[in-house]
Amino acid sequence: MIKKYTILSFFLIGITCGMQAQEFAWVNQVGTTTNDDLTSITSDNSGNVYISGHSSASFVNKYDASGTLTWSKGIDNINALGNTGNSEMMHTNIDGSGNIISVGSFRATCDFDPSPIAAISITSVTASFGPTWDIFIQKLDANGDFLWAKRIGGNSSVRDTALMSKTDADGNIYVTGYFGGTVDFDSGTGINNMTANGSDDAAFLLKLDAAGNFLWSRKITTNDDSRSNALVLDASNNVYITGYFKGTLTSAFGIFTAQQTRDSFIAKFDTNGNVLGTYVYGGETESIAIDANDDLLVAGFFRSTVDLDPSPTGTTNATSAGVTDMFLTKIDASGNLIWTNTFGNTGFDDIASVAVDGQGSAYVTGRFFETIDFDPSANTNSLTSITTDINGGGDIFVAKYNNLGEYVWAYRPDGTNGSDDGRFISVDHLYNVYTIGNFVGSHDFNFLAGVNVLTSMGSYDGYILKMEQSELFAKISPKVFLQGALSASGNTSLMRDDLRVSSYLPTTSPYGDGSSCDASVFNAGGTSGTGNADDDIVDWVWVALRDATNNTNIVASAAALLQKDGDVVALDGISTLELAVPYADYYVSIHHRNHLAIMSAAVFSITDQATTVDFTNSLNQITFGVNAQKDMGTGTMALWSGDVNNDALVQYAGITPDSPFILSQVLNDAGNFLVLPTFILTGYSNADIDMDGNTQYTGTNPDTPFILQNILSDPGNFLNLSTYQILEQVPVNE
Repeated sequence: MIKKYTILSFFLIGITCGMQAQEFAWVNQVGTTTNDDLTSITSDNSGNVYISGHSSASFVNKYDASGTLTWSKGIDNINALGNTGNSEMMHTNIDGSGNIISVGSFRATCDFDPSPIAAISITSVTASFGPTWDIFIQKLDANGDFLWAKRIGGNSSVRDTALMSKTDADGNIYVTGYFGGTVDFDSGTGINNMTANGSDDAAFLLKLDAAGNFLWSRKITTNDDSRSNALVLDASNNVYITGYFKGTLTSAFGIFTAQQTRDSFIAKFDTNGNVLGTYVYGGETESIAIDANDDLLVAGFFRSTVDLDPSPTGTTNATSAGVTDMFLTKIDASGNLIWTNTFGNTGFDDIASVAVDGQGSAYVTGRFFETIDFDPSANTNSLTSITTDINGGGDIFVAKYNNLGEYVWAYRPDGTNGSDDGRFISVDHLYNVYTIGNFVGSHDFNFLAGVNVLTSMGSYDGYILKMEQSELFAKISPKVFLQGALSASGNTSLMRDDLRVSSYLPTTSPYGDGSSCDASVFNAGGTSGTGNADDDIVDWVWVALRDATNNTNIVASAAALLQKDGDVVALDGISTLELAVPYADYYVSIHHRNHLAIMSAAVFSITDQATTVDFTNSLNQITFGVNAQKDMGTGTMALWSGDVNNDALVQYAGITPDSPFILSQVLNDAGNFLVLPTFILTGYSNADIDMDGNTQYTGTNPDTPFILQNILSDPGNFLNLSTYQILEQVPVNE
């Protein structure tokens, strides 16, 4: 069997450089001489990208992380019984095993097996008026080979359509969309009929197991039309579907009446199909996403004045500036409004899709007309469409907002006058952003210095755009001990916090970066005063991330605070340290003002999930170099103390010794009137090797002997020379 359609994949490489926080990666064109419609995009953990769409036939394409086409699988149209088949794939989803689930609608007869040998033909219901449009659900394996396909449909003139699917950890498949008339949602031997109201559409939710067997189905009960456009699953496998309804909607949670021609609904079901909640608000919701806290992001468009608050007691009215305006709303799992943003001008403005990343930031795409300020604050961050004909649609946009709904960035590709729109957006675990949509004419999709122009072949073609983000907050949890604070502590798992106890710790970073913290961070028990005593602060440290291919290159660095138990934390004294870097592999180095710095011998993957980097375990040493840390003899490693003059080595006597620096600090102190070497200098000083708040050159508690003890105990000092140097084992870049 020969597949009868072709998809042109056009690949362009862009030059990566920074603009705000997004960077152009690549763009592909999907086009033929007919109209080509892309409908969804997703990716797997290896960075492979999957898109769905339809032109003369439906297809799913797979690309590798660099945008190269891996394979393309289609659904063939079959000419049978005087009717030519047709299909429209609306959404593709990847399950935990890499299998590909695609949903949509078809009419007449189509072959759902993409292999050139076998044929798995399915025919829709034939009514008095001809073939109907029925729902299809297709499952392919990770290689794109056919596993199974299911048909669901009735004999109504209303199209039965699946618009989205999701899978849970067990491989169960949840499908949503709309249907008309009476439809048996059990494609097996059983019967599970649901009936829509009269000639109206009815939104549905269907659950199948991994083999495609029917489990249960539900519908939204209204006295008029309803459609479900999208769904999400939360951490407990509760299901949320969303779309619009007309007239009245009846559920176990009440009867709801649409205030406009169409209002939005969200229906929440548990994994067994029991309804848990129904939330109604103004506008028409086209997309939904869910964050790590199970808060929902919903987006779409509205006309005139609508109430965007889904709670029964709250009111948040918005009035459109034009034909339709856009909305982006965040609500909690109980349907309470958290925040809402609206944008628009005189034309048709619409958010078609929303996605959310691991930090709770929302990404949206759609179309807009004329000039729109995408910043909901008092600031102005506007985009202006190229399209000048209000009846011709609008232009593509992509925008990002943080978890508070605040503007981060917005982008519009340059192009010719025509109708273009963003259709779907997704974000992967490395915060790469993928968007698809349709365009007419010529467009430059590279928003940076490069030029990457695509020109449509037909009335409109599809595009696939990948953007990377250069400034993300990567989390890291280093653990280190300072030899100076472990000395005479009587505890090899906790450092002394004498500097904190004596109120000597400065609230401003000693590393010249201008960072500061609140003085309450240095309270016993931290700011709250009730924290764990082991988490009290010992001192400031400096953390650096180094390039995986060149460990002399520091990519990002920051001041941080060190707790008694060795944990390095943010400047609030408790939170995980975050650095604004791309998620990638890095060497990690730790620096201190009078200890020798250390670096990891291997790279660590740094992402939004806190990465632990423990330098303290002598049985699992990860430190770069030889004798880079002091072995405390109890299974604990610590940074070498004594580099009081900051020359990256410790030496007692010789060319660049550290002991004279201590003497100089003591003798030159304004309080040492008699210029005695036994004078005790109090306070925060680099010369204070044992970090007790007291610096003394000679006398009852001098710091100088610590240097000599370190020199003589270093395993490399075979001759026990006082002139021996302990060298910092960190590649030079400072």
